[in-house]
Amino acid sequence: MARIDLINVGKTLRDRERAGPGTITTQAVPDVAPAARGGGRGSPFSIQNLNLRIPDGETMVILGPSGCGKTTLLKIIAGLIPPDSGEVRYADVDVRDVPPGDRRIGMVFQNYALYPHLSSRANVLSYFLFRKKTPELDAMARAKYQRTSELMGVDLAYLLDRRPTTLSGGEKQRVALGRCITRDPALFLLDEPFSNLDQALREKYRVNLKILLRQFNI
Repeated sequence: MARIDLINVGKTLRDRERAGPGTITTQAVPDVAPAARGGGRGSPFSIQNLNLRIPDGETMVILGPSGCGKTTLLKIIAGLIPPDSGEVRYADVDVRDVPPGDRRIGMVFQNYALYPHLSSRANVLSYFLFRKKTPELDAMARAKYQRTSELMGVDLAYLLDRRPTTLSGGEKQRVALGRCITRDPALFLLDEPFSNLDQALREKYRVNLKILLRQFNI
């Protein structure tokens, strides 16, 4: 069963939402990422007639120039913005009316979206901190936190006790990745996840992230 199906999805962004000209389109071909197509100077910024299937357990990369709609597509899947047309189906169920918090979809944003008033440790564990505590939840949080922090390189006292405003871009990115994984998503959306890391760290975290996703069955 496919994890995510997008059927004839369309989205035209208003002027205040536009990042730049461009259009992202696909044909109804399984396992093929959308191709970016420039719309010309001043053209509407949109996703048009998008048909895309992401099978269970599949890793997919969506490529295209800046402003073509990649982030918009991820936000539609996550439920952060609604499509103007079409369906978004999760395990063959239309989830357009399902709140983002109930979709079991985790997303790492380009701007990190960390809680500025919390420490890095609290950010990583925020999914558990904002829920009623139970022994089972505490045990799950400790196990996921320990393994995630080890693999993503955030198990450092000097980093975990600091707030996001004191961290570098690369450190914020690591905390954001750790937070997303510990909330136990079934689907993981990454918006340029390693863009603020140097080449050596990018290679390291690509390998570590793949291991982590396999271990947590994401």
